[in-house]
Amino acid sequence: MEQRPQNYLPGIKCEVKNCKYNDAHCCTAEEIRVAPQHACCAADTACATFKPAE
Repeated sequence: MEQRPQNYLPGIKCEVKNCKYNDAHCCTAEEIRVAPQHACCAADTACATFKPAE
């Protein structure tokens, strides 16, 4: 069975390799924000919580 970080958000899979909250494809942010406010399709959205890894 795959090991997950203790502080991950269940159901959120992160594919952004250079995000500081990505730990083995698990999001470890306390919460996520998806933007912008008005979108027509999934391609119009993005994770506004992203922060570059150090």
